[in-house]
Amino acid sequence: MALTIEERAEILQIEINRYLQRGFKVLSQTQTTAQLMKPKKFSCLLATLGLLLLGVGFLIYIFYYASQKDTQLYIQVLDDGTILHNGQPPRPTKSFLVTPEKPGPVLTAFLVLLVLVFAIWVFSGPFLYLIELLSGR
Repeated sequence: MALTIEERAEILQIEINRYLQRGFKVLSQTQTTAQLMKPKKFSCLLATLGLLLLGVGFLIYIFYYASQKDTQLYIQVLDDGTILHNGQPPRPTKSFLVTPEKPGPVLTAFLVLLVLVFAIWVFSGPFLYLIELLSGR
């Protein structure tokens, strides 16, 4: 059974509201379609940690950030009320709770590299010299 344009518009608005809560912005919208975009985020925390690690981590994070793209999403509500995301039906979720996105392999590698660089710095001469200087030896 085909839905009216008003019913499809209401379904679309509910779907748009779900994405607005997750940081998306509406680029364009008709009664049955919408184009959304989520801009990439710059993490001041990771950039600061990178700077503390002699600037190497900062450079790595800058390259990582530059390689990221904004997320684009095209939502369409069909005559029967089916919602399509980028031309595909949405994947079923295991729960109704919004779960945080898992970090990608590049971010995971960046964080591991930061930890390794920090560990090397901690156990190297400059850090030990700083401790000796502060302890008054």
